[in-house]
Formats: sequence, structure tokens, C-alpha cells
Amino acid sequence: MLSKVIIFFLFCSIVISAQWSRVSELEIGSTGKIAVHNESVFIYGKDNGYKLSRSDDNGQTWTDITGNAPDELGSIFSFKGKLYANVFTAVLVSEDNGNSWTQISEVPSGNNPGTIRRFSADNDILYAPSIRESIFRSVDEGNTWEEIIIDDPSNLQILNFEALGNYYFAIIVGDGLYISKDAGATWANENPSTALTGVYKYNGEIYGMSGNGIFKFDTNTEAWTAFTSGFPADGAFYSITSMTHAGNTIFASGLSILGNSTSIHYSDKGGESWTEFDNTGLPSPNAAGSNYHIAANSTNVFYFYYGLFDPENRGVYTAPHNALTSVEKNEGLPENFNLSQNYPNPFNPSTKIQFSIPQSESVVLKIYNTLGEEVAELVNQNLSAGNYDYNFNASVLPSGVYFYSIQTGSFSEIKKMMLIK
Repeated sequence: MLSKVIIFFLFCSIVISAQWSRVSELEIGSTGKIAVHNESVFIYGKDNGYKLSRSDDNGQTWTDITGNAPDELGSIFSFKGKLYANVFTAVLVSEDNGNSWTQISEVPSGNNPGTIRRFSADNDILYAPSIRESIFRSVDEGNTWEEIIIDDPSNLQILNFEALGNYYFAIIVGDGLYISKDAGATWANENPSTALTGVYKYNGEIYGMSGNGIFKFDTNTEAWTAFTSGFPADGAFYSITSMTHAGNTIFASGLSILGNSTSIHYSDKGGESWTEFDNTGLPSPNAAGSNYHIAANSTNVFYFYYGLFDPENRGVYTAPHNALTSVEKNEGLPENFNLSQNYPNPFNPSTKIQFSIPQSESVVLKIYNTLGEEVAELVNQNLSAGNYDYNFNASVLPSGVYFYSIQTGSFSEIKKMMLIK
């Protein structure tokens, strides 16, 4: 007699938890900043003296490079494989990761622009907005500069700036967005439904930060659309303080004004929807007089926190952003441990890694390059018995041969895969 066994497969999503850890307690003040160049992280600012430190290992150790700079650096920016910085109106470049600096130019001072506020770039063009109404543009990597002035009778102060082709976006103190649609020839004070407090460019698109979430600019319609799904109260009274990205993922830090709480969200859908990052390990919210700023490299997100009334928790925190990808579990009952060959292989940029565990185990799944260096940690947690699929996105890695390794308490295996871009 034949018996029919009906096996039901239960699919569920297990979110890998990101654990934040404080990796620096360096006091860099309320205006402290954090920046990433290649894989290195830089923190700098002024609190009882100017400080500049660099970490080459995701914050585990730091090197004080304050003395390598000729003076206090106002802003640090990564462009075309080099570090750019400013000392007031002077433009400096470092080609050795901040170990030494060379002044290459100075922006024109005829219209009394004040110091350079920051740097930004659009393809091969470098921009240096000032703290007043001047924006400087360079087509030769900062060696010479052309001045663009926002022609307005008000005494403007630029906070933030991005360029996208002939569209220029400048955030002005007290006014929000000034936009130029003709490469700076004319300007208009045009905000979406909420005044913008910042702008960020990712993947050839402009995102506007506001006190009510994030807006995205459409160059076809020249209109802004709210991209707030997933934020607290769908963005209502949720002030975005900083944005960054790594690969295909955008990160946003925000402050819930009514609830006086901070959080970090991420989107792998171009900002159309947002998911809250696990805030475990971050300091308790402390909004008054505080500063929150984020940056990311290919493996980690970094969060600079300055709490005016929370000195014991000030510093830099980090968490792996690989943890954002989920594992799909197929609840068939495997009899043996197994690590399958990834598929597709070769791949670009995503591939699926499947593994099976016949009993509850602590599972670690990592990616290594041909030098044996760890480039990603995909899983590091306790999992119940089952078959698992992991979708690995290698968009931030170069082409080449990689190895993926699984390690449990009673099983280990390594397999090879190839990324071809």
C-alpha cells in the first residue's frame, strides 16, 4: 500500500540582528564629523583642541593623524581616489590616506565667500559651496575654480549642496531649498510640501531631507515625491539628520520630534520604502543639543553621536550592514549538514547560497578573498534545524574569486565562487 506523505514547506524571513558597538570615545565636539574614504573611516572635529583620527579596520583601532594636517580641516571628502579637505578657502589633497597633505589651490575670495562649507561632486565636476552665497565649481579636480553666486538680495548662508547635471540644489539657512535648473545661472526658492533641511545624491538621483521624512526629485516632472513609507508615522514629524549609502542600500538617520527618539532606517528599494535598522547597542535617545551623523563603507555603518547632556555615551558606533539581508528558511527536515554550491556561479552581482543544518546550531557564514581576508560576514547567529537560502549581493566587491565558509559547532565546509562584473 502506498502512503502519501504531504510535506508542507514553511517559508519565513529571519532578520539577522545588527549589533552596534562603540569603537571610539574621542571627543570631537558638537560639530564633529565622520567620513569614509575607500574602506578607511575618519573622525574629526574640535573639543578642547582639534582632533583627526583614522581607522583602517572598521574602528577596532585608531591612528591619530592630527599632526599630519597643516591646520584644522573644515571638511573631508573622497573624490577620484584622493582625499580632499579645506582650511578656510584653501583646498588640500592627500593621496596617502591622510598621512600627508598638499595645498593645490584656493577658491576666489573677491566676493568675500567666507570659508568652504563642504565638498560634493557630480561625475567629474567637483563643487565647493561656501558658507555664504558662493558655490565654486572645478572641472580639473580642484586645481582651478569658477565662482557661481546665488543672486538674491538676502544675506544667504549655504548649509548643504548637491548637483545633478544642470540641476543645482542648495539648502539655505531659514529658507530651505534654492534650486537652479540652468547650472547656476538663475535660482528660485522652491521647496516641496515641507522645507528641506538637506540634500543627498545617490545613484544619479537627488533626495531631500526634511522634518517630515525624505522627498525624491524627479527630473522629468521637476517635482518632489514623498518617500516616507516605513518611517515612524510615515515620516510625520520625523526629521532626517543624515544620509549615506553602501552598494545598493541607502541609510538615513532620523529624529522623531514628538517622541524625542532617534533611529536609523535603510532602503534597498531606492527609498520607496524604509526598514528600521536594529538599534541594539546604540545610546538611549537624547535629542537636545545633539548631533547625529552616519557614514558607511562596504561592510559597516558608522554612527557619530554627540549628546550635549549625555557625555558618557558620546563617540562613534558601528554595526555590519551585511546584517540587513534576510535568510529564507525552508522547514523541510534535513538529515545531514550541507553547504551547496552557490547559484548562479559565476555571478554578477547577486547569488544564492544554500545550506542545511539537521539540528539547532550556532551558524557563521563568511566570505573571504583569495588572500584569506574576510570581506563579509553574512550570518552569525543561532538557527533552528532547516534548509536556508541566503541572497548575497556583492555589488561593492571587485571581480574575482571568492570563498564562502560555513562553521557550526559540529560542521565546517568551504566552497569557491566567482564574481564577474
